[in-house]
Amino acid sequence: MHDAKAAIKSLIKSAGLFPLTAAAASFFLGTAIASYLAASIKWGHFWWGLLFVISMQLFTRWIGDAFIPPAVKDPSLADTPSNAARSAKTTRTFLYAAFISLAFMGTALSGFILSGGLHPISWLLLAVLILSTILYTVPPNYLRRAGIDEIWSAFLISGLVPAFSFSLMAGELHRLIPMSTTASAAFYLSALIIPELKMYAADFAAGRKTLVTRLDWKKAMFLHNAALEFGVFTLALAYMFGYPSRISISLLIVLPLIVTQIVLMNRIRQGVPPRFLAMQITSYAVYFLTLYFQFVGFVR
Repeated sequence: MHDAKAAIKSLIKSAGLFPLTAAAASFFLGTAIASYLAASIKWGHFWWGLLFVISMQLFTRWIGDAFIPPAVKDPSLADTPSNAARSAKTTRTFLYAAFISLAFMGTALSGFILSGGLHPISWLLLAVLILSTILYTVPPNYLRRAGIDEIWSAFLISGLVPAFSFSLMAGELHRLIPMSTTASAAFYLSALIIPELKMYAADFAAGRKTLVTRLDWKKAMFLHNAALEFGVFTLALAYMFGYPSRISISLLIVLPLIVTQIVLMNRIRQGVPPRFLAMQITSYAVYFLTLYFQFVGFVR
């Protein structure tokens, strides 16, 4: 029983609540935009698409953690028979879970075919999602080892997923997709940088390739602030090119949180002790509030 609880706890921790929730929320946003443009909601495609996106996210996380060396997972693990057995059991758990999620991805693909197939643009976006999963997980794990997978994850979850969701309903793409998702992708990237800044010393010592260790902490701080500023700029630009005013006005509520994020980051650069927990909570609030106000604005 204890082993089962430990395995479930490890799987939940590996799944990552933030990226999993972000993927689901982004999928809902794509459908909301389709509804706003008077496209009929195909509920069969909606549920199969949501199942595919969630299963893809879980598979990516679990299969990746299955092949990470134990020393990278926990540098304190000694090279002993007991720890080797423990590591092997953990690897098997992640592999079993990954293959179950892969089976659900296959089920979703079958569901698309049985429900009448997809439009060509939906198949294209689906192929890109599958290809990105392969590049991220299959050895030599090009994206995961490149140290830039955070940028790709932001584009995939906040850009491709809502575009895929929209195409399932409308059978095409629309300019409202990039107008809505560019800012959220930038905010997602800024949220990923914060925990990597917190773990910078440990990651650098262990030789782990993350975006922050690639850039160094000073450039990563600059990128964090630049991503937030770029997100605000794209929202203002979208408003100038006809983005719904009710959404643009509601998104002004997020601005104080963005300013708070930038101020807290600048204080760290000035030598003030970091407040990573406050920054992480604020970054999540910026991201999800942006999606929430957009979703509510489109479904009304």
